[in-house]
Formats: sequence, structure tokens, C-alpha cells
Amino acid sequence: MARSFLSLSIATRRLRYAAGPFLAIFCLMPLILAVWHANVALEGSLKQLFFLFFHKGFFSAMHSICRPYIFGTACAWQIFFTFLIISQLLFRFLPGMRYYDRSMTSEGALTISKSNGFFVFAALLIGYLIASKFLHLFPATILYDHFAGLVGALNVFSLGVLILSKSTAIKAFHSFYRHFNIFTTCRCAMLGWALMLVSFAAKQQELYGLCDSLIVSMALQLLFIAKFFLWEIGYLRAMDITYDRSGFCLCWGTMVWIPAFYTSPTLYLVHHPHRLGVPLALLFFLCGAACILLNLLVDRQRSHVRNKNGECLVWRKKPDLIFANYTTEWGEEKQNLLLVSGWWGISRHFHYIPELLGAFFWSAPALFSHFLPYFYLSFLAILLVDRAYRHERRCAMKYGKDWEKYCEKVPFRIIPFIY
Repeated sequence: MARSFLSLSIATRRLRYAAGPFLAIFCLMPLILAVWHANVALEGSLKQLFFLFFHKGFFSAMHSICRPYIFGTACAWQIFFTFLIISQLLFRFLPGMRYYDRSMTSEGALTISKSNGFFVFAALLIGYLIASKFLHLFPATILYDHFAGLVGALNVFSLGVLILSKSTAIKAFHSFYRHFNIFTTCRCAMLGWALMLVSFAAKQQELYGLCDSLIVSMALQLLFIAKFFLWEIGYLRAMDITYDRSGFCLCWGTMVWIPAFYTSPTLYLVHHPHRLGVPLALLFFLCGAACILLNLLVDRQRSHVRNKNGECLVWRKKPDLIFANYTTEWGEEKQNLLLVSGWWGISRHFHYIPELLGAFFWSAPALFSHFLPYFYLSFLAILLVDRAYRHERRCAMKYGKDWEKYCEKVPFRIIPFIY
């Protein structure tokens, strides 16, 4: 029975890896460009986009939208490589916190790594504003103006990097995987997301004047990105990095999908300058900021308990723990702490709730006349549910009966008393 389950799991995983490149190349990238076209040319209306498909034909319409940008544009490639060079220099020379990392070597030996993503994030934003607004080296709207070309360039580059990462010479270096994932997720995706937001705001200011709705949406996303970099060490030890390593979905998804698709609520707002007023704008911002802070606190609570080996208080009480045994990939017998107290006693993936609510509150300034600003939120909900199932399958295989004990004590997967 166990062997059949393992075979099915391996087959499913291979199918996912085989379908990933096909889905990204032939479906997801055209989808990004279709969403972009709807936002910039069709008033953010899916109805108008469907009318375009109906009258012009789906494939003909998609060909006209995608063809000029499929391989990027010359200016987009220049922007992208300039961004890569500057971000790499900042990561190399800015100070950061040193931490021990076991996963950088194939033997599991401890190595010292540097976490300075927050400083790079702040320096890059400040540098972008100074270079565009005060030094006039380029217009602040440059990323908005070349958005479609950048999507094409990122797509081609990510495919090239993925092919390179699978070469025998590169794979011989085990630590390559970790450096590669830091590169795609921290140096490209999250920083690109932040700069896109600033450029979109500059475009609205140029066309209509900057509105409070876009300010709230941008501020909450920048706060979420800042939270990511403050929690950079914890994220780099998370499931997507330690397990998936440099798979296609992680490579393409972070380099292309995050900066191009996660920004879609703000892209919609560029041409929909809603005036929320101070009370509603403040309500959206405070609720969104509270959700982002709660997401950070939930993650830090579990990390704190594990760092203290359970010798601490959770909500002013001694934490309820399950000591789960497992074997590492290097054959070591080890234990991990499964926290049953605090936020982690409410549901097994409680941290997904504030993450979803945070995304809702930075989409809500677009109001509710169109579905397109909530396309990202819908995708995120599906992604997190799927991630919860994948995470629990791996935990069940890793911890065995100890995971079953944890599920008995914490019966709800995400939403307490519901799911």
C-alpha cells in the first residue's frame, strides 16, 4: 500500500513538472499579456476582452496582443540587465545579518550566509526615485511603459536560466540550488514587484494625478514586500525553497509570474483613479496592515519556539508540543517541534488567512465594478489551498504517526470550524 502511494506520488510529481513548462509557455504568459491589454486598452474590463476574442477570433486576438512582445524588446532587455547588475551589486556590498545555513552543502555542514534583502529593497526604491525624479536619468514610468516587453524578456530569460540550471556541470554544485532560488525569488521577483508598483503610481500621477486608492494599494504591497525581506531567513528555509529547489514552477513562477501578475490590482488602478476619501482609505490600509503584521507574527511564533527548543512561553503559557522524529536526506535521525499552541493550535495553516485578507485589502481600493482586480486574489486562494495539501502530504511522509497526532490535536486545515 505504501509502495503504491509512493509510486502514485512520484508519478503525480513528474506529471506536474512535465505540465509546468507547457502551461507557462502556452497559457500563463499569454494570460499575463491578455490581462495587461485589458487593463491598459480595454478599461480593465473582461467583458470587453471577451468581445475582442469573439469578434476577432481568440487565436487571432491573442496573436496580435502577444506577437510584438514574445521575445521582449530591446529597451526591455536593457532595463532588465541594468536591474540585475545593480541589484547584484547591492546584495554583494550592502551589510546584512549573518546566519548559519545547513542546506548550502550536500553534506549538510553549517555555512555562513548573509541576509540583507531589506536593505537592498530600501536602497533600490530610494535609488529608483532619486534617479528618475531628481537626476532625470529615466522616466519613473519606464517599467509601466515597457511592461509587456519586460514580460517577454523575463519569460525568455527564465527559460534560459532553467535550462542552464539543469546542465550536469551546474548540478554538480549542490549549493547552486539555494543560491539560484535566492536569486530568482529575492533578487528578481520581490524587488521587481516593488519597482513595478512605483512605476505604476508614477504613470497615474502623470495621467490623472495620484489618487488615494492607488496609494493604499501600493503602500500595502510595499509593506508586504518589506515583511518578506524582514522574514527573509525564515522564507528561505520554507517548503518551496528547501523541497522544490530549482524546479520550473519555482523558476518561472518567481521570475515572471510574481512581478507581472501580482501587480495586476495596481495596474488596473492606473486607469481607474478612484477617490476613496480619508475614512475608507484609512480603513483599507489599517485592516491590510494588521493582516500583514499578523502573518509575520504567526510565522515568527513557530520559528521562535523552535529556536528556543520549546523553552519559552506562547500566549503566556508553556507551549503544547509534539516532538516529531524524522530522517534527513543525509541519513541523520532528528527531531522537530510541531507547535500545537498559539496561532498554530487554531488551524494547521492559519497563516494563510491573514495572507489572503491582506491581498483582499490591497485589491479592494479598486472597488467592485470589475472582476479583474481580484484575479490575483482568486489565484492566491487556489495556490494556498493546493500548497496546504502538498505540505501536509510531505509532512505525513516525513513525520508519520507524529503528524497524525498533530492533526488530531489541530483538526482544521486553514479556516477554524469550517475547513
